[in-house]
Order: sequence, then C-alpha cells, then structure tokens
Amino acid sequence: MEYDVKVNGLWVSTIGATLVGRTLPTLPEAEENTVKLAGSDGEEDFGSTYATRPLELSFYVMGDASEYHEIMNRLANIFHAKRGELELIFSDRLDRRYMAKYRGTTGYDPSSVNHQVDIPLKMYNPFPESSEEFVFEPIITKSPQIVTVKSGGDIPANPVIVLTNQGTNVIRNFRIANEYLIE
Repeated sequence: MEYDVKVNGLWVSTIGATLVGRTLPTLPEAEENTVKLAGSDGEEDFGSTYATRPLELSFYVMGDASEYHEIMNRLANIFHAKRGELELIFSDRLDRRYMAKYRGTTGYDPSSVNHQVDIPLKMYNPFPESSEEFVFEPIITKSPQIVTVKSGGDIPANPVIVLTNQGTNVIRNFRIANEYLIE
C-alpha cells in the first residue's frame, strides 16, 4: 500500500511528491506540574499534562531540475507557515485528522535523483480528532428521559451538551449523570 497525506483537502501525491515516512511519537511528552513550597521537603504534585506533539513528514520528489523546483515550490505553498493550522489526513488513517502547524526548517537531500524532503510540523493539541463530525440534536419531549451520548474514543472525555429551553415552563431538578460502562 502506498501512503499519502491530504493537507487541507489536497492529496500531496497529486503534485508529484511521494510520502515515504512520517515520524509521530506514540505519546506526546508529559510535563509535570509541581510546586516547591518553602520550609517543606519535596514538592507538591499537581499532576501532569501533555506538551505539544512533533510530527515530521518525509517526501521523495522525483524528476529533472525543472520538475523538482516546481514540486518544491508547490510543497512550500502547501506547508507555508502563514497558512496557520493545517488539517492532515493520512491514507491509512482516514478516520482521524491531525491538526498541525509548520514549525522548524525543511531539510532536504539534493544529492540523488530522488530528493528527500523532510517537513517538520507541530501539533499544539497533541491528539487527533475525528475526521467526520457527527452532529445530532435529540429533543427531549417528556420527563424523565435518558439520552445516551456515545463516544468512539478510548479515553473518557466529557461530552459537550448545550441546553436550551424553548418552552414557557421552568426546568427544575435537572441532573446530568456521567457513567461509563465497564466491560
């Protein structure tokens, strides 16, 4: 299987560059949140959070000098730092989108016919999102009613729930329960 990456809706293979590698750490680096208090031993631990996540894409650009420079210019246009956050979808992971920005210096090896170009990116939100948005609006017409919110992820996260009252009655004794099924 040949791998490819779609950047803001454009498959990079269509401009003449072949994705030959991607470097994406399994997890982003963890940062500890601690405070040293005067007069006490050790530190107070306030847990840890994830830092940004680096992502590097490696492409081969083939062809003679005129084709090479044209493809390099198109790659530079796609990954231009002024574009801000880029939506990346990999051909082997179509269900996930990676939001990243160009950061660093593009490295390339012009010594061979197949020029390798490495493009450094950084994900400020270190985890991918769903590439499909599932939006539905259940309307509660009777009380009490249970609405189940299904998550396709593997890490528990709180759903975003927006409550609006379109009637004239006042809502009383409203309760949201967050329960996870353990299998």
